Amino acid sequence: MFSIQQEYINDIKVLHLDGRIDTKATAHLQTEVDVIIAEDTNKLIVDCRQLSYVSSTGIRMFLILYRFFASKNKKMVLCGLNKVIDNVFDIAGLKEIFNIDSDCKNAIKNML
Repeated sequence: MFSIQQEYINDIKVLHLDGRIDTKATAHLQTEVDVIIAEDTNKLIVDCRQLSYVSSTGIRMFLILYRFFASKNKKMVLCGLNKVIDNVFDIAGLKEIFNIDSDCKNAIKNML
C-alpha cells in the first residue's frame, strides 16, 4: 500500500510518502510528479519518514523530480530517510546528487 499526502508550508510544497513505492504505486507517484512539473513548483520537500521500500521505478520518479528541479535551479530536499531507504539511495549513488536532510523539520526551516 502506498499513499501521498501533501501540504503547503508558506511557499514550500511538502509531500509525505507512506508505504512502498513498487511498480504498482509508481503510477500514483507519476501523477503527482506530473502535477509538480505542470505547476512549476519552486520548492519541494519529500518526507520519506514513512517510506518502507523503493523499487527501481520509484527511483526513476525521484530522478525525474531531481532533473526538473536541477534544470530550473529550484530547491528540492528529501528528508527522513530510514536506514533501508538511505541504503538504497547510497547503493544507487544518489546520495551524492540529492539534497538529503535527516530531519524534516530542519529541512523546512532551512528552506523558509
